Amino acid sequence: MPSPFPGMDPYLEASEHWHNVHHALIGEIYRRLNADLPEGFAAEIEEKVYVVRPEGYYPDVAVTRFAVAPNRPASIATRRVVTQERPLRIEVPLEEIRLPYIEIVTTGSPEQVVTAIEVLSPVNKRGEGRTQYIRKRNRVLKSKTHLLEIDLLRGGEHSVGVPERELRLETSWDYLVCLHRAEQGAFDCWPISVRDPLPEVAIPLTEDQPDFLISLQTAFNRIYDEGPFRRKVHYENDPAPRLELVDRVWANALLQARGLRS
Repeated sequence: MPSPFPGMDPYLEASEHWHNVHHALIGEIYRRLNADLPEGFAAEIEEKVYVVRPEGYYPDVAVTRFAVAPNRPASIATRRVVTQERPLRIEVPLEEIRLPYIEIVTTGSPEQVVTAIEVLSPVNKRGEGRTQYIRKRNRVLKSKTHLLEIDLLRGGEHSVGVPERELRLETSWDYLVCLHRAEQGAFDCWPISVRDPLPEVAIPLTEDQPDFLISLQTAFNRIYDEGPFRRKVHYENDPAPRLELVDRVWANALLQARGLRS
């Protein structure tokens, strides 16, 4: 049973589903690449470790201790902050999050990384994880490696390589695919509405090879059909994050027509 939506299913952005979506989509792109790439190229799955603070930690919470004079009742007038000889240390353990990504490499010797493919996750779009992702992304943008970024999350900050301001002068989007060809100053972008099918995108290889084309919609349809989503997604509720009002009306009609909402 396919997803009821024509493209990206906004219900799968929720945290309880995204982990499966991310790993399955990476795996499906990896499978398709190794099935159809020309001879001399192969796809490999690599991992990047992001070290971030646990969800829900707020670093701006202050801890204050008060003292009162002996034999006197505490009051606002007598309360004062004690200066500690040693700082009050609060240990906040950091969390390691491992996210897979794909590298297309040449199979000759020496092996060369030709193209990197990233499917963004929430950790890439907020806080320390975003900072670490942008640092890594900028290294790739300055290298001889092509970079394809796939952002199927409406939440979080803009994190793909194309500058947000310049892109918003041209169009709006819910989801975004962004390609930077090595040693070029331009980006090829596929802005996608929640109402649109996911695009067929170009994956550049070496100069003597044509671009490899891959249908993200075909890949998404397969992971939806073979995954747990039709059993676990509750379409009677609104997705998180919520859609814009006009899209909520459209989605409600779509789900009603498919018998998934009364």
